[in-house]
Amino acid sequence: MLEKTMPKAFRHIRKLKDVKELQCQTQPDADSDSNIIVCPISGDEFNGFNVFFANMNCGHVYSEEAIKELKQSSNCLVCQ
Repeated sequence: MLEKTMPKAFRHIRKLKDVKELQCQTQPDADSDSNIIVCPISGDEFNGFNVFFANMNCGHVYSEEAIKELKQSSNCLVCQ
């Protein structure tokens, strides 16, 4: 049966406009046949240990380390 309430983790989503398709860079994983998501600037893996952010204008995803290193404003670090 479908629940009528939104799970707590998704309560910030009110409309479809609040959902954005993300542009993630991947690379092959050496240990398996799958791909892993990485920061296009720093190469950090999206593994739960590194903090990642998404630019809501274009959807590109990059690591907190890349943002700190380049000290950019709201401009996308990938689209430049």
